[in-house]
Amino acid sequence: MQGVLFPELENRAPVRQTGARCALAPAPASPAPAVDPTPASAYERWRQSDPAPEFLEWLSDESPEFGDLEQALADYETSGAGDLRAPEIAPVLARIVDLEQEALPRWQGTRPTIQPQPVRRRDRIGEFEAILQRDQMPYVAVDEAKKATFRDARLEAFHFIVYFAEGDNWLVRIGQRTSRHELGMREWQAVFGDGFRAVFGLPLDDGFRVIDLDGGNIATWK
Repeated sequence: MQGVLFPELENRAPVRQTGARCALAPAPASPAPAVDPTPASAYERWRQSDPAPEFLEWLSDESPEFGDLEQALADYETSGAGDLRAPEIAPVLARIVDLEQEALPRWQGTRPTIQPQPVRRRDRIGEFEAILQRDQMPYVAVDEAKKATFRDARLEAFHFIVYFAEGDNWLVRIGQRTSRHELGMREWQAVFGDGFRAVFGLPLDDGFRVIDLDGGNIATWK
């Protein structure tokens, strides 16, 4: 009568011969979890990553590939070709984030241990607001609570809405114009619609230069 003599070994891995000894072959290792390659995942990784403008400028100089990718992304967005969640742009977004993550430790190694930039950035926002108040310009400071009104836009913040009696009102982001921030501001401009123009307030030693999304000079405020 045939039967299984050792049922507890029935499901074990096969035995392989190793010289004078026998050993159970190790069970196959479980594959490491892969990064989700879907377009939505690539977009989310890119959206959640918010490197400092100084780092992006440094990386553009250090890596021609990164500069080309940022330009390709800007061209794709401004052409109106489609949503940033679309499959055709996902490899560009994913590669941008990969290059940023690979280069960030090298960039941090070139920076001083104490970095005052975040404090300085808040100072410049306050300085811009002081100019608005001095010149009695009607404006709204945009904090996270006000931004939540447009929660479906899922965009990074800008800083002020400035109103004018004639011409377009301004959606102002204080800081350098980078490809990523330009894309975000273009989307905010689309959210607000006609009558609103997205601009950047570039800090100067004694004031601000206001530029449009293409880098054209609009005004200098001191």
